[in-house]
Amino acid sequence: MGEIVMKMQRNIIIAALSLAGLLSQSALADKPEWAGKHGRGKGEQTQQQDAGRQNYRGGDAQLNISLSFSSHDRQILSDYYQSQQRAGHCPPGLAKKNAQCMPPGQLKKWQRGQALPGDLRYSELPPDIYRRLAPLPAGHRYVTIAGDVLIIATATRMVIDAVEGLLR
Repeated sequence: MGEIVMKMQRNIIIAALSLAGLLSQSALADKPEWAGKHGRGKGEQTQQQDAGRQNYRGGDAQLNISLSFSSHDRQILSDYYQSQQRAGHCPPGLAKKNAQCMPPGQLKKWQRGQALPGDLRYSELPPDIYRRLAPLPAGHRYVTIAGDVLIIATATRMVIDAVEGLLR
């Protein structure tokens, strides 16, 4: 009976070693030819690929986002603001002065690629126009400042793109 137990133990050990050998071979297998060849190195990117992208730095990570107003969205905004002016209404954030909608005494205090100053107030777009514009990715929003409509990154207040001078 002791001989049977020893044979069983030996068979179990052989089976375990064989299984371990098979598992280690699959872990050491070469990568397939296609692995790692989808992207390009940073140095191989062209200027055209980089056009319109904004670089954000958060610690050591870098995120490239390409986000801008489409020509369709620009036309929607232009039509909306022109119709508001013709009707004698001032869009949010603007005051009526001398029969014109004017920014409340502020020079342009924002720039593309820069965060909005902390003291700069902005307004939300009216819901009816918001619904007609292309939806933005999470973490971005449309805002209006003194007759300009901006796309900003919500967390950083970074200006991604703008349609300027809608009331000029």
